[in-house]
Parts: sequence; C-alpha cells; structure tokens
Amino acid sequence: MKEKPISAKELLSDENIYRKMIEEIEDYAIILLDLQGNVKSWNLGAERIKGYAREDVIGKNFRMFFLPGDRERSLPETVLAEAKEKGKVVMEGWRKKKDGTLIWVSSVLTALHEHETNTIIGFTKVVRDFTERKKAEDHSEFLSSIVRNVHDPIISISLDRSITDWNQPAEDVFGWKKEETIGKTVREILRPDLGPDGVDQVSKGLQEKGFWRGEIVFYSKKGEPVYTLLTASFLRKADETVTGIVMLMRDITERKNAEKALEKLNNELEIKVKQRTQEIFERDRRFQSLIENDYTITSLVSASNQTIYRSPSAQAILGWSEEERSNIPVETLIHPDDLDEQRKNWMEILNSPGRAISSVFRMKHKNSNYVWVESIAVNQLNDPYVQAVVLNMHDITERKKAEFVIKQMNETLEERVKQRTTELLAANKALESFSYMVSHDLQSPLRSLNSFTKIIVEKYSTDFNQELKDLFNYILTSGKRMNAIIEDLLKLAKFGNNTLSVSSINMTELFQKVWSNLTMNVVTPAQFELLPLPSIQGDVSMLEQVVINLVSNAIKYSSKVNQPTIKIGATTKNGETTFFVSDNGIGFNMDEYNKLFGAFQRLHSATDFEGTGIGLLLVKKIIENHGGTVWAESKENEGATFYFTLPQRKA
Repeated sequence: MKEKPISAKELLSDENIYRKMIEEIEDYAIILLDLQGNVKSWNLGAERIKGYAREDVIGKNFRMFFLPGDRERSLPETVLAEAKEKGKVVMEGWRKKKDGTLIWVSSVLTALHEHETNTIIGFTKVVRDFTERKKAEDHSEFLSSIVRNVHDPIISISLDRSITDWNQPAEDVFGWKKEETIGKTVREILRPDLGPDGVDQVSKGLQEKGFWRGEIVFYSKKGEPVYTLLTASFLRKADETVTGIVMLMRDITERKNAEKALEKLNNELEIKVKQRTQEIFERDRRFQSLIENDYTITSLVSASNQTIYRSPSAQAILGWSEEERSNIPVETLIHPDDLDEQRKNWMEILNSPGRAISSVFRMKHKNSNYVWVESIAVNQLNDPYVQAVVLNMHDITERKKAEFVIKQMNETLEERVKQRTTELLAANKALESFSYMVSHDLQSPLRSLNSFTKIIVEKYSTDFNQELKDLFNYILTSGKRMNAIIEDLLKLAKFGNNTLSVSSINMTELFQKVWSNLTMNVVTPAQFELLPLPSIQGDVSMLEQVVINLVSNAIKYSSKVNQPTIKIGATTKNGETTFFVSDNGIGFNMDEYNKLFGAFQRLHSATDFEGTGIGLLLVKKIIENHGGTVWAESKENEGATFYFTLPQRKA
C-alpha cells in the first residue's frame, strides 16, 4: 500500500517525526498494542524480525506470535495483566516467524498512560532477535556438559606455571582439593618425575608443535606414584596469543601395574602410544579439542541407540571410518557372546539417568579381530543441553591379554602346589608312623632299664658311696625324663593329625574336671578363677589334652610366686570362640617367642621346671587340626596368657 507523502509542515510535527523514526528502525521490532493486545502499529524492524508484513498483523491480537503451548497456558493474557499491574514486563523465549522458523527473542512490554488522568491506554512492545546468541550459548553449554562427563584429570596453568583450574577427576586421582592447588605450581603439588632431559623435551615440543604428549609419573598427596599419559597444549586466543597451558591426563597406573606383572613372566612388553592433537582456540574449541585428542572413544547416543557423535579416536581403536561406521548397525559390532548382556546393560542405562554405569565387552575391529573395551555410560537424555547418552570407551585389550597369561600361570602354580602338598602330607604321615614306632619300641628296653636300676638302688644302695648314689639317681631321673618324652611323642603321633571325632563339649565342665584331676593329690595355693565358657563342637579327647597341657603349665610356672592365680575365660566373635588361660607366674621373654611352640624347645631350665618341650607343640597341632590358631603373650616375671581359637561348628 502506497503511503501519502508527508508535507514539510507535517514533518516538523514532533508526533510525525517520532512515528516516522520508529517505523523505519530495522534492528528492533517496535509494536503498539491496544488494551486487548491488538496490534495498532508495525515498524520495519517488526517486519524483519517477525516476517509478517504490516497488513498481515494490523488489528490482529499479539497472541499469534506465541507458540501453541504458551497460548494454551494463557501466557499472552498473563503478560498483559502483569504489565498493567507493574507497568513493564521483560521476558525472553522462543517465538515463531511467519515462515514457521523459531527465533529466540528478548521483549519489553510497557504500559502507556494518558497524560492527564494516568489511565492505561495501550502498550508498546519492543522486541530484539537474540537467536544467534542463544544458539552460541546452547552450543557452549553442550560442549561443557560433555567435558564434565570426561572421567580424566584436566589441569590448566597460566604462563607463570601457576595452577588456574583443577577438575573433580584430578581431585579423585591425586587426592588434592581444588582450593589447595590454585596458585601453586604443578611441580609443588604433583612432583613430576621428568628425568634429566624431561623439562627440555616438554618445552621443545610445546614451542615447536604447540603440544607435547608422553608418559609422566606424578605423586599423589599420599606420596603414591600415579602413572599418566599426559597431553599438554597451549591455550590460545583467536589472535593466536598464548594465554596458558592445558593438561589432559589419563591415569594409566592400573595398566602399568599389569605391564610390570607381565614383564616378570616373559620380559616382553610393547607400549604403543599414538600422538594426536591440535591447536586450542577459545572456549568452545578447547572443549572440543579435549575430547578429540583423548585416546578414548567418546560417543553421544540417542535413546534409540543411534550414534549422534563419535570422537575421531574411534577410528584409531576400531579401524572403521565415520562413513563406514554409519552404515553398520551397532549390535553387529558387539561380540555375539556379549550381546545379550549389553542389551540388558543398555536398558539399565536408559532407566538410570545421571548414574555412571560401567561394562566390559568386545567390539569388532575392521580387520575382523575383536577389541576388548571398558565402557562408562552416563544417561544425559534429560539434560536439555545434551539430550544423549554419553559413552566413554577405553581399549583394554592389552590388559585382558595380561590377565589371561597371569591366569594360566596361576592355574599351573595351583596344580604344582596341590601336588607338593600331597607329597608333604604323605611324608608327614610316614614320619608320624615312624615316630610312633620308634617311641613305642623304645618303651620296652627303657622300662627294663628303669626297673633294674631301681632294684639295684633299693638292694645295694647301702653299700654305695655318695658318688655312686648320685650316679644311680641321675640314671633314674634321666630314665623318668626319657619315658615322659616317649609318652609325649606317642601323644603327638596320636593327636597330631587324627581325624576329628566331633561332639558337643561343655568347656566349663572340661576345665573344672582337668583342674580337679591335676590338683587331686597336690596341695597348691593357686587361686583358680573359671569364668562361664560356651559349649563348642570338637574332639573331646584331643581338647582335653589341650586343657591339661595349658592348665598344668600355668600351675607349674606360677608355683614359685607368693599368691599364684590362674584365670580361664572366653569370648565369641564373628563365628569364632577365643579361649584364654592366664597366670601370674614367671612368664617368658617375647624375644624367644619363636621357640615357644617348637619340638623340644624350652625357655626355662629343666632343673627349675620339669618338662619335655613337646606339650605346647601338641597343643598347636590339635588346635590347628580343629581349624583354629594358638598364640601367647607374656612379660618376664609378670605372668603369661595363652590363647586358642575354635570355630563354631554346626551340631
């Protein structure tokens, strides 16, 4: 429609000047609305931003510019009401142009008042198109969200080498909190082991190529070594000015440990490291570079399992180019034996938003071999800036090969140990049979020797001089000791490894019985304190021998103190009962503890205390035969406490 020319007189009118100025502004949509929201004026900016010509909108309600959802919840009416109440409303949101294109706009709706009565007579709406800015912000947040899901340490440093950023994975790997590191140098915090030429090599790589990549050993807050694959790159502005250095680290400590184990077995290990990096520009480019330079497959996958994005490292690991891969269904690349498990895993991922879920499976390489990968997936489908499942997959083929070799070695070792154990058991059984036979065969001549010596002493001792009496008394004493040793050896052969005849044993009654038998014909000043004891399942004859040996030792080694005290008690914890026999006797030196349970090992002179040196060995064998352990604690001249454990068996 052709407008009527404006006269010079009209042009000088303020109202016409303002109207013409507003109508010809192209960067802003300036729209006049009446009280009901109907369009009364429409400038060139509105025509450019909204896409409607003036004749398309004049007289129509501004609801037409809102999305259907906004109209359904009465957003246009709400905005008018708020502008009437507050005088002005500022808002941003998606709107639709005439051609259906969505645009992000910022608008200000202002109430117009009649000058004299201050009555609201309409509204002005000023709109600006911020679609490109919105897209840039969304893209930046999209890349930021991807980086937040990278599980590797990322550290940024300034040109003076002070730390400026330290992410959560860096805290997890090295143990230092972010606030503890900011402003300090990497050398102060991580103490890198660079070797004599390491610093020069890193500096040379950065200066010549803009990046350096290699393996470096750092040290955690606890002083533990952390092996890393480090990529260091310059941070640059758009004008190529260097502003700092960003370091992307892959913790390869587990891989290194596997390599060392494998090196001990076959002294062969090859480390393959591929270098790939590019210059880092401003924020968006830096995030993208961190993903593309990581030797990990980073993928974004839709809810229908369609790949949205896949990092270039995927081709290096699996061999398929992006074009080749796009024509292959993902399930055909998973090893058939792993497919069902991965289908279940995918359903778990879809049902667990925000939770990291790991799995290990095999994927087909372009050369038809299979590559072992460890995958960590995070469901970000509900994140409006991602709307995908973020997958990080690591190549663990070498680790799996090492595990297989170690497993084979362990299986071989277990077979050799089993064979050797069988041989030792047979030898031990033969030795015990021999010990029993020798001990038994020695008893008869020893019995004769003791009897004839006793007859000689009784019949002819009146004719002996003192030296001869002493010699015959020594023979009798030695024979008695030899007989005791033989009896203990027979007990050792009898109880050492016999099959258990298990029954329920009242341990309180057993200790009381042994105490009564040991003190029946002996006057002892010892105070006997027997605490309540639980019943257990065991071999009663064997455990009675244990109680006899421990209680008789307590009586013997406390016999020379003024007020001897013997205490018996027990505790039960985690399916195991611990018994103790304690005395306040002469005790022993813990430096000689290794002799305590040995055969014929004595910590005290035979002239001070009788004994064969076999009793505690017999205790040890019987308790171990029951699946328990025995030990002792002592201080010289302060007494000793002997402990033994017995597992709780079902009746």
